[in-house]
Amino acid sequence: MQTVDASSVIHAWDTYPIGNFPKLWEWVAEQINDGKLDICRVAYDAIARKTPDCGTWLQSNGFKCFEITNAIAQEALRIKAILGIRQRFSAKGVDENDLLIIGILILYPRRGPNGSFQPTWPIGESPQCADMLMSG
Repeated sequence: MQTVDASSVIHAWDTYPIGNFPKLWEWVAEQINDGKLDICRVAYDAIARKTPDCGTWLQSNGFKCFEITNAIAQEALRIKAILGIRQRFSAKGVDENDLLIIGILILYPRRGPNGSFQPTWPIGESPQCADMLMSG
């Protein structure tokens, strides 16, 4: 599963317009429909608010965003504490949506065969930053 944040989708939408790069957006639609690309509710809401035409396109191409659970919110708070972020936004550019996405990937890095989240961390596949967070 690949999870993207709002800024990356908005950047792609603005930089690679669908009229000029239809094959790219066909591929994105395939990734969405195959369950290989996910966007959480908070990121989708930001996309739809900032680029309504992109939000409409996502919906018309089968996109289904997933909701933030209590477990994900708790993981984001744990990460926030580990990183020492005391306010809503960090001067380093990390905001609450980023922490929620990282929390999702720590708790649910893969989807199972039926599309449900699988709360496991694949042994030997965790990046160094995730190792630090997991030990925190």
